Amino acid sequence: MNPEIITKLADHAAAQSDRWLFVALLVILLVICFLFLRWLVEDRKSIANRLADITDRHIAQTEALTGAVEGTKEVVRNNTAMMEKVKEEIRWCRGRGSPMP
Repeated sequence: MNPEIITKLADHAAAQSDRWLFVALLVILLVICFLFLRWLVEDRKSIANRLADITDRHIAQTEALTGAVEGTKEVVRNNTAMMEKVKEEIRWCRGRGSPMP
């Protein structure tokens, strides 16, 4: 803006009564409050979107971990079954009277 126009606006505002200056100040504060609240709502939406993304990733990782635990349980079951077979074989060998190495 041209400095001459700004000077004329400032002189015009200074010539007004205090009531008009108060009203202008009130309008400016309301606009600032409106802009702040609008920014706050947008920020909240952004945070909510990030939280939803993190929650979705957490759920996916939990499901993957559950699958890994199930696989580990299957391996432990198989190992336990094999150990039982080995134990039975050892009992059978002892029952026959063969010496253990």
